[in-house]
Amino acid sequence: MDINEVIKRAKRALDGYISYRKLVLAVLVLLVILLYCGPSIFRLVLHTRPTGLGEGECGRMINCLAL
Repeated sequence: MDINEVIKRAKRALDGYISYRKLVLAVLVLLVILLYCGPSIFRLVLHTRPTGLGEGECGRMINCLAL
């Protein structure tokens, strides 16, 4: 299966349910959320502390998941 066939199938699957403008907007929103919350989630999963920050700054960081 080549890439053109995959794209055609994806277009057919989305045809009628959601407009392409709404799809692009939803993908952008998900990308922003991932970029905003991603580092916090990876730190939680990997149990690591952020590097390059002093002890005083670590206590004041806003954790995305705590919001």
